[in-house]
Amino acid sequence: MPPATPTASGPVNRGPEGTVLAWGLNDRGNLGIGSRSGPQTCGMDAVPCATHPTPVVGPTHVTSIAAGGYYAMALDADGNVLAWGDNQYGELGNGTTDDQAVPTRVSGLAGVTAIAAAPADELGSEHSLALESNGTVWAWGDNLFGEVGDGSTTERNSPVQVHGLSDVTAIAAGGEFSLALKGDGSIWAWGDNREGKLGIGIDNSPRGCAVEGGRESYPCATTPVRILALAGVVALAAGATHSLAVRGDGGVWAWGDSTHGELGVGDAANAGGVDACCDVPTRVPGLPAVTAVAAGDFSSLALTARGTVLSWGDNSTGELGDGTTTERDTPVLIPGLTDVRAISMGSSQSLALVSAGTVVGWGDNSEGQLGDGTSTERETPFPVPGLSGVTAVATALEYSLALRVN
Repeated sequence: MPPATPTASGPVNRGPEGTVLAWGLNDRGNLGIGSRSGPQTCGMDAVPCATHPTPVVGPTHVTSIAAGGYYAMALDADGNVLAWGDNQYGELGNGTTDDQAVPTRVSGLAGVTAIAAAPADELGSEHSLALESNGTVWAWGDNLFGEVGDGSTTERNSPVQVHGLSDVTAIAAGGEFSLALKGDGSIWAWGDNREGKLGIGIDNSPRGCAVEGGRESYPCATTPVRILALAGVVALAAGATHSLAVRGDGGVWAWGDSTHGELGVGDAANAGGVDACCDVPTRVPGLPAVTAVAAGDFSSLALTARGTVLSWGDNSTGELGDGTTTERDTPVLIPGLTDVRAISMGSSQSLALVSAGTVVGWGDNSEGQLGDGTSTERETPFPVPGLSGVTAVATALEYSLALRVN
């Protein structure tokens, strides 16, 4: 059967249009500045980086941004997707596996309203998602565990339609797995189900995916399956090995790995092991009404209706923003951070967009990913100098993005 052809129906969601700025590590061209070198060097290994926000070459009518492990994406006002950076697994979606240091259009998509980029796993594997205005989802990139959702484990360097999904309103790409939120408030998941990433229970995995040269088989789903234990969801986020969802009542639910407390469920994570607790959604206690969540490699953030932020999980580089490096298995309030409009969490650093259109960051800064002109780790929120008029932020593996209104 020939692949489906993307079609668009209904209006494309046109938010404020702007340009993209990037900072942090640039060794794969992931800053989109036209080169994999400079403009500075960071760390003992003198890797190419930028410690201040630097304009991405090209697009000027961007409405949304996404940061993956070593690559980035932007959505423009016409519903086109552009991507740049690492392309080892075809995650740029342009039909090749060649890295790109400037934004390049993703082939074969029309009327896209949302994009998602996966964090890099231990092998650097990455995949991408796009939501079209007709409610269908398209995917491309690494597919070792079926995270592309087309029923195969074949790597895709251009978009293919995710099987069986319609009426989707939001998407999230995690470490070798994917999530979709439908209009009825249900969540659908596919890809790797180790550590209970899919939220359906490890024992309920539809199949096994053979990896490591076929010597082992791991639990997976190569097409979407519904997370039956969760309904009424309005927002979601996917990290490296865990996920978060917000229900209409403001409650947060988590599932997946909790080695570093990233699920925020406290002692429940140790009461019988992952199979008893965390391979299905479990409510995160002690939170006020939440409107948005963000998931990093081993940590989590929640934005409350009052504009404050709580954090939990790994804190080895200060990514929880509470002034310490103490790991937390239940939520803690980030002191002094108020009037927040959006949050993003990378591998070990975080960003917050405040109402004035300015940005603060905290956590790891070894490659300048906090954009403050230094490589100094920050255990509390610190302003990104020179940024104003920002409407969105995204951060990933040692680099960050901001969308600034024209």
